[in-house]
Amino acid sequence: MSSLTEKLRSKRVIVSLLLVFQVLGIISAVHAVLSVRTPQGSIAWAVSLVTFPYVAVPAYWVFGRDKFQGYVLARQQDLESLQKTIDQVSDGVDRWQLEQTDQRGAATAAEMLARVPLTGRNDTELLVNGSATFDSIFAGIDAATDYVLVQFYIVRADDLGLQLRDRLVAAAERGVDVYFLYDEVGSLGLPASYRRSMTDVGIEVSPFHSRKGSGNRFQLNFRNHRKTVVVDGQQAWIGGHNVGNEYLGEPDNENAWRDTHVRIEGPAVIGAQLAFVEDWRWATDVELDQLNWEPEPSATGTDGAIVISSGPADEVDTAALMYIGAINAAARRIWIASPYFVPDDAIVQALQLAALRGVDVRILIPEKSDNTLVTLAAYTYFDDV
Repeated sequence: MSSLTEKLRSKRVIVSLLLVFQVLGIISAVHAVLSVRTPQGSIAWAVSLVTFPYVAVPAYWVFGRDKFQGYVLARQQDLESLQKTIDQVSDGVDRWQLEQTDQRGAATAAEMLARVPLTGRNDTELLVNGSATFDSIFAGIDAATDYVLVQFYIVRADDLGLQLRDRLVAAAERGVDVYFLYDEVGSLGLPASYRRSMTDVGIEVSPFHSRKGSGNRFQLNFRNHRKTVVVDGQQAWIGGHNVGNEYLGEPDNENAWRDTHVRIEGPAVIGAQLAFVEDWRWATDVELDQLNWEPEPSATGTDGAIVISSGPADEVDTAALMYIGAINAAARRIWIASPYFVPDDAIVQALQLAALRGVDVRILIPEKSDNTLVTLAAYTYFDDV
């Protein structure tokens, strides 16, 4: 008799759990329809949440939300405290603002997104593949006299990672202030000994704290993907390379990545530095107020440049607007190389209009990708473009 009672009780518990998940699935589906940024995402989550709530509900509340409300509120408070620095930066770079009467409208939109003006007197260098990128970065670190700001999504303790560490340690030992910021999710395997070897010589090391704040505890998809190095407020390196041997692009490495970085020297560097300061403030609650905020033009450069940083706390969808603005402003060509080409409707329509007005539009995706599902998703857009 007791065995039968236990079985009935177990069945009631299972049925109750199933009902709870069904109800949570419906509630989450409504939340997804109202809050997920794209229509495609809303539909995909809603269908999954209603059909497979036992799997989809936990996945949605860990990976599905893109508003990061707890982060947004905290980050906005940080930005308010940094407003004085932001105003100082804007005032300092105004005199190097580049006037472009033929495309002033597009430039103004970019400036509003970046919060700093488009500047002239920059020297920019395209660094193709990892060897060129890290040779340039290492030379910059070796020449630093005041400070070095380093931020990467992925840092590995392999040959390349040890080279970076050794150069930062050498810089710190000669009196240069070094600040090292990494994403703890992307750099999950980074050993404590790697970080300790830097802190032992006075280098300030911090994870980005992706889950900082009570509202972000389980948001593993909130990660900082920036890969930036700033030296003395005069040079910056920005691009796609993380710190790992696979990013050197060596042909005998089957996991090699083909990527690109850009070196900037001139007033536009201040925009990269401002982005790092904001991230450092979020991660450590410390404001870096001893940095060089006086823009210095390149002695030989004549390029116009602007650094636009984006994140989930932005009032508008900064990255999407930046790309749409660039596509709509293109007069001759738009060449896109992306490992994950999954555009929204606005991007597709902007590319269609560009092609219709005679712009040379080309899209390059990997023959071999690390994410088969994303690659297959990319193919669904090719008929449209």
